[in-house]
Amino acid sequence: MVIRMTRLKKLSIRAAAVLGLCLLGLTACRKASHEAAKKVKFEETQLNVPGLSTGQKSAADKVLDWHMENLVEGYNKFGSRNPKWDSWAQDALKIWAQGRAYGANVKGFPSLVGLYSSKAVEAGCDDAMIRYVYVRFGNKPVTPSAQEAAQAYQDAKAGLARTKYHALYKYYGAIRTVSALEQVKPWQGMPIYSTMDEATRFLAEALEDRGMPAKEASEACLEYLPHVKQDVNEVREFYERIETVLMKKWDKEAMTYLVRGIFYTDYAWKGRSSAYADKVTPEQWKLFGERLAIAEEALRKGMELNPKDGRLATQMIRVVSGQNKGLEEMKKWFESAMVADPNNYDAGDTLMYFLLPRWYGSREDMIAFGRYCEQSDKWGGTVPLMLAEAHYTYNKFDGARDGSYWKQPDVWPDIKESYDKFFSKNPNATGWRHNYARYAYWCEQWDVLLEQIPLLGDEINYDFFGGQEAYDKMVKQAEEHRKK
Repeated sequence: MVIRMTRLKKLSIRAAAVLGLCLLGLTACRKASHEAAKKVKFEETQLNVPGLSTGQKSAADKVLDWHMENLVEGYNKFGSRNPKWDSWAQDALKIWAQGRAYGANVKGFPSLVGLYSSKAVEAGCDDAMIRYVYVRFGNKPVTPSAQEAAQAYQDAKAGLARTKYHALYKYYGAIRTVSALEQVKPWQGMPIYSTMDEATRFLAEALEDRGMPAKEASEACLEYLPHVKQDVNEVREFYERIETVLMKKWDKEAMTYLVRGIFYTDYAWKGRSSAYADKVTPEQWKLFGERLAIAEEALRKGMELNPKDGRLATQMIRVVSGQNKGLEEMKKWFESAMVADPNNYDAGDTLMYFLLPRWYGSREDMIAFGRYCEQSDKWGGTVPLMLAEAHYTYNKFDGARDGSYWKQPDVWPDIKESYDKFFSKNPNATGWRHNYARYAYWCEQWDVLLEQIPLLGDEINYDFFGGQEAYDKMVKQAEEHRKK
C-alpha cells in the first residue's frame, strides 16, 4: 500500500508539472499573439492630424490586450470551434480588436473584419460572436431592408446573449439591435423597450468589471445615452441603473461625469419642453434649472479629474447657454475646449448653433465666427470648415427652403475660402471632396464641380448626393452648362 501511494504521489507530481508547463506554454502563446497584434499597420489618414503619442499608443496597447483576451481567447476557450473556419474567425476578431483599440484607420478595418467573418460563415461557422460580427460588418450580396436588418440583429443578439463572452459584447449586440429596430417604419410594435432593458442589463454587468478599459466604458455609455427617451419611467428603468454602477465603480474617471453631464443637460431640456419661453410653466423652468445645475456640477468635477478632455468643456457650452449666462461665457468654454483639443470640431459646431438669430447671435455673427475658426493657425482637423458650416447651419434653420440661399453673392466665396484652407492642410481628404462638390452644385459653380468629380476617388458615396441617379443628373447638368 505504501509503495502504491508513493507511485501515485510521483505520478501526481509529474502530472502537475506537465500541466504547469502546458499552462506556461499557453500563456506564452497568448502573449506572443498579443504582441504580434500590437504591430498594427495604419491606412494613410485623410486628415493631417497627429498620430498616436507614445503614451496614447501604450494606452491603446492595453485596450488591445483586453479585447484579445476577451475576443480571440474567448473564442478559443468557449467559442464554437472547427478547423474549417477557426482561422477566419480568429483573424476577424483580431482585426476587430485592433480597430477597437487603435481606431478606424487601422489597415483592413473594418473591411477585413467583414471579409473574414463572411468567409467563416460561408464555411459553416455557427459561433454566436462571429454571427454577430458578420451581421455588423459582413459582406452581404444584397443590402437588407430595415426590417431584414432588424431581424438579423435580433437573431444575432439572442445568440450572443446565451454565450460566455464578456457582457460588453452582449451589450453592443443589444444596443445595435435597438438602433436597427428604430429604423423600421412604423416602429410601433417593435420590441424596442424590452431590448433596451436587455442592453441596460448587459451594460451594467459590463461596468461591474473594473478591469475593462475606461475608454471602452466611456464609448459604451455614450452610445447608450441617445436611446434613453428621457420620460420619467425610462430614466428610472434605464439611466439610473447605469449611473449607479458608474458612481460605484468609476467615480474616479472623468468619463463618468461626462456621461452624467450630457444626460442631465438633455434631461433638463426635456423638463423645460420645446415650447417658446412664454409658454414654459414655472414647474418646467424649475426642472430646467435644477437639472442644468446637476449637469454643471458633474462637468466641473470631470474637468478636475481630466482637464485635457475637451468634450467636457464642449458640453459646458450647452449648459451655460441654457442657464442664460450669455455669449461671452459660452465663448470662454469654447476656447477651453480648443485648448484641450485643437481639432475639436464639435466645440465649434456647438457654439455655431447658439449663434443662430433665435438664440444669441445673427447671420453676421455666425459668419464672423466661422471665419475666425478658418483663419486660425492654432486649430486643425476639420475646424477650418467652420466657415462653410456657418452658411450650412444658417440655411438649415433660417434660410430659404427653395435653395436660393446658395445663390447669394457672399456665400460661395466663403465656401471656397473654407475648403481652400482645409485642402491646403489636408490634401488627402478625399471624403470631403464630396462635400465641396455638393456645395459647388448648390451654388451653381459648374467648373468647380467638374474639377471635383475626378477627385472623389474610386468609391463614390452616391447616397451622399441622394443616390446614383441624382449624382448622374448633377454631373450631366454641370457638363451641359460647360458647353454653353
